[in-house]
Amino acid sequence: MVSNYEDILYISCAPLSLLRDLRGESEEERRQSADRKFLSLAGFGLVHTHKVVDMCVLDHFPGTRHIEVAVHLQRRGTDEKG
Repeated sequence: MVSNYEDILYISCAPLSLLRDLRGESEEERRQSADRKFLSLAGFGLVHTHKVVDMCVLDHFPGTRHIEVAVHLQRRGTDEKG
């Protein structure tokens, strides 16, 4: 399970999907995501097990509406390594 990892680097090309995966999904959202053909963190609600340590927005396609967001998540209760 993804939440077992101490550090997670989550890169998303869909900021709304990132938000959904961080907060978790409703039952209806979970049913809809079951039809998708790709791996999803859907339903895990990573904010319950991890905290956001750092993030950045990557604009690989300037002049378009497409962006990526990279988020470093660290399991709660883990000291940051310096």
